[in-house]
Amino acid sequence: MSGLSSAEIVRFLKTTTLFAGLAEAQLNKLAGLIIESSHETGNNIVTEGQKSDRLYLIASGEVDVLRGVHPDSGTFSLAVLKVGEIFGDLSFLDSRPVSATVRARIPCTILSLSRQQLKDNLDIQTYADIVTGLAATLSDRMRRTNQSLVQSLQAERDLVQMRNNFGTFFIVMILSTGLQNVLNVLAQSYGISTRGELFSWSALFILLTPFSYLARRYRCPLREFGVTRDGWWPSLREALIICAGFGLFCIALKYYFWTSGKITYRGGFWSNEAKVGVSMAVTCLRIGFYLPHCYIQEFMARGAVQGSLQKFLDDRAGWRSITVTSSIFAIGHLYLGLKFAVLTLVISFLFGWVYVRRPNLVGVSLVHWFLAVGAQFVGLWHNPS
Repeated sequence: MSGLSSAEIVRFLKTTTLFAGLAEAQLNKLAGLIIESSHETGNNIVTEGQKSDRLYLIASGEVDVLRGVHPDSGTFSLAVLKVGEIFGDLSFLDSRPVSATVRARIPCTILSLSRQQLKDNLDIQTYADIVTGLAATLSDRMRRTNQSLVQSLQAERDLVQMRNNFGTFFIVMILSTGLQNVLNVLAQSYGISTRGELFSWSALFILLTPFSYLARRYRCPLREFGVTRDGWWPSLREALIICAGFGLFCIALKYYFWTSGKITYRGGFWSNEAKVGVSMAVTCLRIGFYLPHCYIQEFMARGAVQGSLQKFLDDRAGWRSITVTSSIFAIGHLYLGLKFAVLTLVISFLFGWVYVRRPNLVGVSLVHWFLAVGAQFVGLWHNPS
């Protein structure tokens, strides 16, 4: 849109909120005073700090309203203005320097009017009508700006509160994990197995109790910790792919070890259970109950610790949260030996990655369960309990 005739300018002015109420004669007089200019993408139409007494109308295209465009400061986008909207109204009214830079977002055509020209060429009533319209436009813009500012402040307050809440979750979970490690050491010193189901479930509830209290106190929905139906199918689908790959790897590794004679095969989970007189029904029951056990473990590890840390650090990629969480749980398993702690670190990275990709506990819990049970089935890991 360029090289507009007076008639085209008049037709355009009639479509704007500011000039739509003016008479045909007044619009014709305005059309003779208007200066038209074209601007390519990225060109500054007005620059923050410059003096101007012109009122600008967007005849075509879009512009960005920016603050702080100097090299030594950041740039803030205040608004995007489109066809029919005005800018430069404040300087037009009070003759002060322009308060923001207006830059062409896309190629655009701008119409502008000088305040002095309007005073010299229009009658008092027409000029008063234009100023009154500008006042109404400014009032509406200020009202929308105030509403946007209030919403922004509320969102920022809620974000700070949420991060503080999740920071508290993280600290409490670390303290609870430390308490669990102390109980593990004490149990071992008294000859109590720390790998039995009773001790394992008791330790989970020790971790779960303070977390449940805080979640209720802060009114945090469970979906914030991965307990949700949203995204359950993609999470499950990816978990099944990982489990299938691990299953094939275990079978191939078992076959290699068995045929090469490099290690003595332990016989797998079924035969280990049979050696201590455990029936197949009881074994299946234990395997079945281990799945909800994994779900609760991942609820605490991924949903509570990693998830809280990710929100507290604003860690969108998730790798910092995964690293810290995996390190914490690796340190927590040092009492079982250095090799087991390193294995925990590696596996925790896998679980953390699965959860970051799909923040739903269904997938990561299934991967946890399958890796533990599958490794025992093929004899790669033996639980002495």
